[in-house]
Amino acid sequence: MRCGLKVMEGKAAEAPCVWPIVKRTVEAVGRGVVKLLVYDRGLIDGKTVSRLKDLGVDSLFPLKKGMDLWEDAKVLAQQDPAPWQRTDIPPPPLPTPPTDRPERITHRETKRRETLQKKREKAQPVPPSRTLEWIEYRWIDPSRVWETCDVPVAVLLITNHYANGDVLEWALASTRVFPKPLDMWTTYRLRPGVEEDHRQEKCFWDMTHFRSTAFSLVVNQIVFVELAYSLIQIFLRKVGKNELVGATRQRLLDALLPQQNKIALYYKQHFGHFNNYEYQEILLTLSEGARRKVLGKTRRLRRAQLTPPDIPWRPE
Repeated sequence: MRCGLKVMEGKAAEAPCVWPIVKRTVEAVGRGVVKLLVYDRGLIDGKTVSRLKDLGVDSLFPLKKGMDLWEDAKVLAQQDPAPWQRTDIPPPPLPTPPTDRPERITHRETKRRETLQKKREKAQPVPPSRTLEWIEYRWIDPSRVWETCDVPVAVLLITNHYANGDVLEWALASTRVFPKPLDMWTTYRLRPGVEEDHRQEKCFWDMTHFRSTAFSLVVNQIVFVELAYSLIQIFLRKVGKNELVGATRQRLLDALLPQQNKIALYYKQHFGHFNNYEYQEILLTLSEGARRKVLGKTRRLRRAQLTPPDIPWRPE
């Protein structure tokens, strides 16, 4: 769900816009509703972090290489004799089949996976992929070494170890005091889901196909697309359709809109929806007088659909 946005030029700086958007959001919903802001390196700004903390909003972000906050954290980690902590990354869970899937389809999918597993066992071994297997991390207590930031910031040094032997060192920083050091890393892993929402909007929600070059109309289109996307996401969670949250717009339309033709019959403040076969059965079981009356009405409606609209002639 989108709580605020700002349309800017392509070369404009993004960091100065964070504080006004969050401030207006807090003023609209009240303090204590927005508790944590997770963002990327492009939005890092010490003054903004301080002002957000004064507003009751904590920040969580990855550090840029070469930042003094990161370098000082490395020095503190080297002076600490305690060993780094390690945690293994479990493999991603297999997708659970839908509850309404027919039993024969579930059985067929199970047999298909068994066949693929047998083929993998017989095939030649493939080189390990760049899959994250485990991480090492070290917690650095909150400090005020960041000159432009007036509030304490804690740092979590992380080293990723991948299946193919690659190693990646990076760091997270936050003004929030997490109960456990690893909770900072776990919370930051929510960001890929947010990035997927952005990708859905840009690629599948008509966010870039602008019909006009007027800036006001461009802003209007972006705002209404964001509103529609947010409302649909709220609706999907309210009705328990969480499996459709990350679906494309066409996939949502196919799943939510009715796909069958229905015929509506009205009679004395009552109505009913019938498919084509049910409607035909009703016609065949009517008495002769009622059948002719319904047949006459049906023919008039069909002729009305085939007749072009009466467009008044306009002289040249």
